[in-house]
Amino acid sequence: MVMRYLKAGGIGCNNKKSKTFFVLRSTCTNFATPEIVTNMETRKKTYLLLVLCIAWTILIFVLCTMPTSSLPKIKILHFDKAAHFGFFFVQSVLLSLLLRSGTKRRYWQIIFLSTLQAFIYGGIIEILQDEFFNRTRDLYDLIADMLGGFCGALVYPAILRLFNGHLKKYT
Repeated sequence: MVMRYLKAGGIGCNNKKSKTFFVLRSTCTNFATPEIVTNMETRKKTYLLLVLCIAWTILIFVLCTMPTSSLPKIKILHFDKAAHFGFFFVQSVLLSLLLRSGTKRRYWQIIFLSTLQAFIYGGIIEILQDEFFNRTRDLYDLIADMLGGFCGALVYPAILRLFNGHLKKYT
């Protein structure tokens, strides 16, 4: 039987008045500390955000590399720029939440990394469109991608507060 040592008085007990000593406890019992449960919940949220971010990135790639003949004709001025902005806005929000959840980066680092990722990924898509997918490269699409990434990173704390407030109502 596997045994582990725990401090008397509970995990993390640091009572200066009493002497700390170790006792044996079996691992066969159903014993989960609040720290372990919180860590598992954080890990699940991080994995969910990672899957969402990857799925959204794939969706952006598929939609941006489709032939223009298969795309619906929408007669709104600069609709394609708004679509690029929206795609990368959502991607940046997801990436920002992932970076905050998984790595605990600072706010300015998250803004920088999300904008940089939007620039690099948007640039790669624009180059691939021109070279392989018989679509034209457009600098304004890249600018819309970067602006969407930057704005998504700026707005993500408000979205996080809104999401956390919404969850607290139902828990």
